Amino acid sequence: VWTSPTMLFQDADVSVDRYDPAVTDGGLTLVFVAGLPEEGADLFIVTRRRPNEEWGEPQPLEALNTDSDELGPAFSSDGQFLFFSSDRKGGNGGYDIWVAKRDDDQWSKPVNLGEGIGENINTPFDEIDPFIRRPIDVPGNTGENLHPAGLFFASNQPADGQPDSKLSRWRGTARAEYQSQRENYDIFLAQIKTENLPKKPQTEPEAKAEVNSEEEIKSEIESSPGSKLQREEGVTVSEGNKEFLNEFPWFFTQPQRLKHLNTNLRDAMPSVTQLGDYVYFSSNHQIGEGGFDIFSARWHPGSHRVPSNIGPPLNTAANETDPVLYSHGHEMIFSSDRGAGKTQTFQLFHSRTTEVIPIVEVAQVTPRAIGSF
Repeated sequence: VWTSPTMLFQDADVSVDRYDPAVTDGGLTLVFVAGLPEEGADLFIVTRRRPNEEWGEPQPLEALNTDSDELGPAFSSDGQFLFFSSDRKGGNGGYDIWVAKRDDDQWSKPVNLGEGIGENINTPFDEIDPFIRRPIDVPGNTGENLHPAGLFFASNQPADGQPDSKLSRWRGTARAEYQSQRENYDIFLAQIKTENLPKKPQTEPEAKAEVNSEEEIKSEIESSPGSKLQREEGVTVSEGNKEFLNEFPWFFTQPQRLKHLNTNLRDAMPSVTQLGDYVYFSSNHQIGEGGFDIFSARWHPGSHRVPSNIGPPLNTAANETDPVLYSHGHEMIFSSDRGAGKTQTFQLFHSRTTEVIPIVEVAQVTPRAIGSF
């Protein structure tokens, strides 16, 4: 049960689009995007001292911004790494996924995920909306019940038999300005193949992780971390990025489409709960309140893998996009162009949820005596 959403920056200039939120530090740090693609879309950062306080004044994240677009930020669970997409120089074409390391207020030079980190994550098409979820060692999270961990993202790379098309506006995002344009975005998962975390070495045996339906593809996860030399073997890595790779904890497998989430329309902006039991995303699927809506789906059991529209008051006849959950899973920030003035810009909204547990009460009934009516 979600509360009626409230706008985050109520005194801000609503002529500027604000979207693509990312939250870390227990809800004390927020990074988001301001401005349209190809018109100066940049990352902004804002903090607060306590979770119940108002946000401060957002500032440009100058260490990561360029003259190109910076979109779709997402923090690792510890807040140490920030993933985002950009069409800056040094990519594979279109929008690529990049990552930068955070050390207090200092940021490393962003590195393209194609350099020694993943297998074919970035392509000549657009890879956007990254979200990282690392493996969590909890009871029951093994074997057939394993919740997949890895890099979730969206891409418009065409599937077999699909035509290649490009949007002229909101380029590098899944948002549709004109409904007649039919470009398709799908959600992908590049699973974590190796994880180098000295404080928490991974000792679980190999386990199968479901990626598509129960009967379809199940990818093998290599649980024993490989050495840094093994990770770089056979991969061309620039000298400037080798130091970054020594600190980066993950290596990703070949991305696969999450077929149980995707449609022939635009499915993007994935966000996964910390336990991995739910995935939230935005889609302009025909079954909705209108425009883009926020959907959710469980990983297990299989009967609950079909996405469902989370409905009002979060979803409206306007566009609702970019859902991101706080680490505890009971708060969400998302973007919407509802009631944002005549220009219908996207603004950031906040909502809380409370889990509703049904209770069944059984009353004692005294049997009627035979023959009494």
